[in-house]
Amino acid sequence: MVLNIKIFEEQIIQGDTSHIRKEMDALLQSSAMIKKHEDDIFLNFQGLTPYDIFKKLKNEQYRTWFKKLDTEVPGLPFFLNESSNSLLFFLMGNISFEEKNSSVLFDKIEASRFFKEKMIQMRNLCVPHNINPQTGITKLSKVLSGETKNSDSGQNSDRQSENSSGRSMENEKKKGAIKDFLDRYGSIAFLNSDRTVKLTIVINEIPSRISFIRNFLVKDPALPQQFFLTVLKTDSGISEIKSLLLASINDIESSIQHHKGVFIQVVTKSEDGSYQMLLESETIFPITVTSDLKNDIAAIESEVSVSFGTEISKTEAPDPIEKTTVPAEQKTMIEKDAEPVEETEIIRLKKENEALLVKVEKLEKLIEVYEEEINKKRSIKGFFGKFFS
Repeated sequence: MVLNIKIFEEQIIQGDTSHIRKEMDALLQSSAMIKKHEDDIFLNFQGLTPYDIFKKLKNEQYRTWFKKLDTEVPGLPFFLNESSNSLLFFLMGNISFEEKNSSVLFDKIEASRFFKEKMIQMRNLCVPHNINPQTGITKLSKVLSGETKNSDSGQNSDRQSENSSGRSMENEKKKGAIKDFLDRYGSIAFLNSDRTVKLTIVINEIPSRISFIRNFLVKDPALPQQFFLTVLKTDSGISEIKSLLLASINDIESSIQHHKGVFIQVVTKSEDGSYQMLLESETIFPITVTSDLKNDIAAIESEVSVSFGTEISKTEAPDPIEKTTVPAEQKTMIEKDAEPVEETEIIRLKKENEALLVKVEKLEKLIEVYEEEINKKRSIKGFFGKFFS
């Protein structure tokens, strides 16, 4: 079982390696532990994707942290897991490298010196404990030379490596396809492999805080198409962001009914054209299905005492990439400064909102009863396994 060591970005920036040293000190106390954890340690960089780590390893601050780790824990490559890329990232942090054809090429002179030094350290670590260091040395040599396990020996490890590479390529294709859609349409909503809806929202800033006011699935008959509308608040104020549906409305609704909402991720486009992740939910966000968007938006405006500064016309086709942000003079508006509204209108909107909430609660109860019946009928096979891609 892989030993998962969590590393936070703050620790890297502060040059703090104490957490890993503590884990390694406990591990080096016995021969059995050293042997058990060969190729077994996974450096889990919290909140960072492999692509993020790759980019950050060009930053000297990050390389300094890896070099400090190498100095403080000699022989660490013997323990670092290869398949999780922990060993690769460690080497990239210690040896100059360049990217070519989606591969990492290490500087030959630096790699040779580093390999000789690590080979001696691994032997000094293993031999006194009657452990053969050759597998660790071979593993290090393969990663430094860029070798991959493509032999026809039929060994399980080779098959696992090939399968892992296939999955990685498939994931890269999927990411590429999503990027193309984001470039073309802006914010989008699509179905994950587990049939959950992922709402990917593109914003033009990197705010210190994001809060969601309401998420709508808009099925207004007065509008020519269905779409998601997310009302959110950031540093710059309240915004409405429309998201294009990349799946049929029936599949979207079925998923929302079963999972009680959607997963949300918020991204912003970087200068290099890639998308930087700002937020990715681990829990479901509720969705309000609306067939009268104008009234629902008016109800929210009444709740927060702010006018969004936009109206979705009954004849206007919704643009999935259009984003409407509150004008600056309206961002700081408080209730006493807002334009006067007829008291009877406010009462009417509140009553309509309360009636809608009652309807939603009734629908949720009906859905729960329906799902319970379905679960009883499909108790052997289960009902949609839930995974988060």
